[in-house]
Amino acid sequence: MIHRRILACASACLLAATASAPAALKAQEVLDLPGDDRPLSSGAFEEVYRAGAPGVLLSSVARAEFDQDGALYLMDGSPELRLLAISDGGSSAREIGRQGEGPGEFTMLTHFATVVDGRIAAFDAQHNAYQIFAADGTFEGMVKLGGGGGGPLGMMANVGRTARADRTGTSLISLNAMSFDLSGIESGQATAEMRGRTLERIGLESEEAEIDTVLVAWSPPPGEDGEMNIQGFSMNFGGGIRVFEPQLHYDPLPGDMIAVSDSSAYAIKVATGDGAVVRVMRRPFAPRTVTSDMRQSAKDLVRRQAEEDENLAELQAYIGPFIEQQLEQMQFYHEVPVVSALKAGWERTIWVMRSGDEPWREDADGPIDVLTADGEYLGTFPPGETEMPLAFGPDGLAAFVEVDDFDVPTVVVKRLPEGLR
Repeated sequence: MIHRRILACASACLLAATASAPAALKAQEVLDLPGDDRPLSSGAFEEVYRAGAPGVLLSSVARAEFDQDGALYLMDGSPELRLLAISDGGSSAREIGRQGEGPGEFTMLTHFATVVDGRIAAFDAQHNAYQIFAADGTFEGMVKLGGGGGGPLGMMANVGRTARADRTGTSLISLNAMSFDLSGIESGQATAEMRGRTLERIGLESEEAEIDTVLVAWSPPPGEDGEMNIQGFSMNFGGGIRVFEPQLHYDPLPGDMIAVSDSSAYAIKVATGDGAVVRVMRRPFAPRTVTSDMRQSAKDLVRRQAEEDENLAELQAYIGPFIEQQLEQMQFYHEVPVVSALKAGWERTIWVMRSGDEPWREDADGPIDVLTADGEYLGTFPPGETEMPLAFGPDGLAAFVEVDDFDVPTVVVKRLPEGLR
């Protein structure tokens, strides 16, 4: 989590070297949920099928999505990502799109979403566009985003973007975590603004995407500007990159609603599709103060993971000095957010993961609360009882990832009991 944000900035800088929003509405209802955890068990999860070796060889599952019919799609691969449709009970897969630079081909696939009408929208940063496929994998066209067209400069405009499908219509609810100003690129300088506080709706009905602001989240006070230098190319980051800073977690809900967490407190917001917050659900957990030991552990993790990342082996001459530079400049938010992840179930639930005991680690999962969108607390999975599902699907389907001793992943599809869907 921490090192990937820093390395993403490094990749953006390397690429560049080669080439007014409305205020959020106030909440209408605040619900204070119980402070004592009510334990839940994963024992009732029914395994449906597995997707992995020997039938489907996976290497690194980055994302999973179900469609309305329960079909499973995976984004897998390292270093090149591919989009797979899983079939035959997990025993086979077909690839959607392929590597390349033409229409229907991916140069830099970053994320995808399954739209309610059965289409798949896959974002290729090099094209700066969503490539649209039918459920059978037929390429239907591109929806281009603004900010520089295709190629390296266009990619920079939306390299930090992610999106999830609107659960009611045929648009995407999107978050763009970073905005670049490349006006100084010819002189070896550029600037980047750390964003990630605004949700946008992206229409998929024309060749040029219509993008509208949905919700402007709460923003923490800005930190000090950060800077990085690689081979004489300089990039300034307005607001800097701060470890432990509360992120904007969101997921679309059924009925044109969105679940949101945007602060270090436990305050889960439910907003309408036009951004009006109608409900806030709170539990009485306070953020932890960041200590010197936490700061040092975070730095040690960044250095170690950068050194061990096989995908960066050929770039160590560039990445190594950059990492050390960033460690010297590393900034820290003053407290650890209570919420570390959020996902919306297929029917009515909201799954909320709380920060674990070692919040600088990606695998330090905490307890998972299960709420309903209308404000009911259903219970909590203790740490280690279950992972956060990678995706939810119809009829109680949920996808989880298991990794063996050789780091080979298997996607396990289970069926959740009715009360947790």
